[in-house]
Amino acid sequence: MGRSAKLTSIDAVEILAGALQRFGEDATNALDDLNLEVRRAIEWMQEDRRVFWKQEVRRNNEKVAEAKLNLQQTRTFHRAAGREPSCYDEKKALERANRRLRASEQKTELVRQWSRTIQRAVDEYTASISQLARWLEADLPRAQVTLGRLSAALESYLSLQSAAPDASKILGSLIGPQEDAKRHGQPETEEQAAKEQATEEQEPSDGARASDRPEEPVDRNQTAAEDES
Repeated sequence: MGRSAKLTSIDAVEILAGALQRFGEDATNALDDLNLEVRRAIEWMQEDRRVFWKQEVRRNNEKVAEAKLNLQQTRTFHRAAGREPSCYDEKKALERANRRLRASEQKTELVRQWSRTIQRAVDEYTASISQLARWLEADLPRAQVTLGRLSAALESYLSLQSAAPDASKILGSLIGPQEDAKRHGQPETEEQAAKEQATEEQEPSDGARASDRPEEPVDRNQTAAEDES
């Protein structure tokens, strides 16, 4: 058995179509904003931070090399003067350069780890919204087209209903006056009506037929015998 729906207002179809359109626009804008934020996070981690800390490692390597050279030159200068140098400042500068180098190398490794973690999160996010994205791109437009056709069909149906004449008039025009007269027990033509009236006048009623019959003779002897008994 086919399913049927009770539709009480065509406006409900148009309201649904409008709500779907607004939902599609809001959802599309939200997905676009999220995708933009995701791209920014990936670019910041995989491009900006990676390049920055890579440059920091190179710069700190140069600082370490410079500090080692300063320490070596100071030692050579003092030894040439016949003194054993302490080189305190130069050693402290080398220690600071080494700490900065180690910190930049750790940051570089952290950026590499966080880049992989973010990429996995982005892959999971993309998979989770793929169904919604496909629905917005393909199913939503088809649903809007279907609702538009449905609304147009219902409006056309109502316009035909309002313009259609009364069903009894259509039936009367189809079956003709004679068939309609038969259906209601009326004579088809004036001639037939006159014949039916003449027939009714010629046929007496049951009471008139009984009064027109001659009376049977009564036997008086038989009546007296019945009285004595």
